[in-house]
Amino acid sequence: MELEVYAVRVDREPNNPRTQFELAMRLKKAGKTKQAITAFQAARSDPKRRALVLVELGECFQKIEQYKLALSHYEQALEVCEPQDTETRKLGLYRAGVLATGLRELDRADRHLSELAGMDFGYRDVSDRLDKVARLRDSG
Repeated sequence: MELEVYAVRVDREPNNPRTQFELAMRLKKAGKTKQAITAFQAARSDPKRRALVLVELGECFQKIEQYKLALSHYEQALEVCEPQDTETRKLGLYRAGVLATGLRELDRADRHLSELAGMDFGYRDVSDRLDKVARLRDSG
């Protein structure tokens, strides 16, 4: 029902990035990833949510196995993230670090996860992730 409500709102105000963002979040939650990508892309013009939109886009691209595109969006989010938006920054660093590890881009993974550990060492499993990067580096 919420999905339909936001779809109607977007039809009424197609240039409103806030309603596009809300629709995109609901599409993502409903598993309609490709449609969510389109709505998130329309929501990128909102300066208040730009970093969060880019992280969400990264998650959507990762879900459809477009890993390089996902990593690119996580890193773009880090570039535009406002200093006071620490939660979005931490999420972007975590997602970028985990994905870079999976792609065997160990320098990038180490850089992102180390920055995250410097901000919040207790964030999720960041210390284990850093250990994994070190093990991969040693075995490679």
